[in-house]
Amino acid sequence: MPKAEPTGRSCEVEQTWILTLRAGKISQIRAVSDRLGMFLQLGWDWLTAG
Repeated sequence: MPKAEPTGRSCEVEQTWILTLRAGKISQIRAVSDRLGMFLQLGWDWLTAG
């Protein structure tokens, strides 16, 4: 697959980060990001069922 050239476009991505603390230190990090929203903003085509 050939490399794509940069487009210079920007997008906004929502993320939620959950940090678990134990004894005052971060013991676990979990994150969820809206990748579908990001891909749609970047103009990616999606396959449809059928």
